Amino acid sequence: MNETFGITCVIYQFVIGCVLRLINSPMKVCLLSIMTLFVVLSCTDVSKRGFTLTGDTEGLEKGMVKVIDEDQNIIDSISFDQGRFLLRGKVDQPRFVYIFVNDEEGNNCIFSKFLMENKEIRMYVRSPQREVTFEGATLHEEYMEYVKYLLTIPEQKEVQGLYNDLSEAIANGETSRKEKIMQELSIKRDTVISILMRYKEDAGRSQAAAALVYDQTSIHGIEEKKFAVSKFDSTFTDSYYLNKLRKEVESE
Repeated sequence: MNETFGITCVIYQFVIGCVLRLINSPMKVCLLSIMTLFVVLSCTDVSKRGFTLTGDTEGLEKGMVKVIDEDQNIIDSISFDQGRFLLRGKVDQPRFVYIFVNDEEGNNCIFSKFLMENKEIRMYVRSPQREVTFEGATLHEEYMEYVKYLLTIPEQKEVQGLYNDLSEAIANGETSRKEKIMQELSIKRDTVISILMRYKEDAGRSQAAAALVYDQTSIHGIEEKKFAVSKFDSTFTDSYYLNKLRKEVESE
């Protein structure tokens, strides 16, 4: 449960106790029922209601911000002034969204691909530096940890080099060289996934890891997708991206 709501619940319960000690029995029963319902509704986990994205901007007093899903549907958008905004929405499971912060003329100041979950999240925008940071975005932070680790894997750097070789082979019409490079790429990419999935002990049940692995394998062949799926716990079904990858494998 969200920490803010947890504190709120404790306060409400304390108030109820104080009030009930001041009144007599028949009214006490009625009031107890009403106030208990109020507490339950007030303390409902924010994850069941959706997310809130509260933003503060520096160097950009007025503008517009919008959150768009991967299918280009606008989840929420709002014009803002005084350098503050509040957006709301809901994702069935943690999903990537795209956050755009524009100035009054519609010029884009900030674009962020963000792994959204149903939580209270704060966003801090420094427009002159074109920088953005988040608070309360536990899952997105974990995803970025995996991304940073991915970039340190030597085999990932080799993959980038092979892509350059592949482009050259295609441009020169070198069919046999192209096929050889593609085979090498497939092996290297599998190696990268194996190393990535050893980064953390719970990677096989990580929504952040699943999101990144999907990013890395979704455009590749069925064998690479099967290999990627095999690296996750078979009982782990809480990831939109892993489930999507499994469906792609099953449909072949």
